[in-house]
Amino acid sequence: MDSTENNSRKPRRTRGTPAYQFRNKFAFGWIGLGAVFLAAWVYTPTFKKINKGLCDSLFTPTEEEIDRRYLFSFPKPLSSREIQKRIDEGKEFNSQR
Repeated sequence: MDSTENNSRKPRRTRGTPAYQFRNKFAFGWIGLGAVFLAAWVYTPTFKKINKGLCDSLFTPTEEEIDRRYLFSFPKPLSSREIQKRIDEGKEFNSQR
């Protein structure tokens, strides 16, 4: 038989031990504290000023970006009426020459 005591051995799993419970409480405490500080920081006027400046600079398209989007934008497909209208305009233009 094995002469080792079960009480003095290290547990194979941490679940259910006091260290496991302490670790969870410690982690949840830090997460809660971080959430409180983040919420307090978000509602300060300094954060609102910084956030407004960042959003204005990042999300407002520049002239170059607008031009680039226009350059690479694909035209919408023509309907049959529009195609017929353009054919008629072409025929009219050619007959005037």
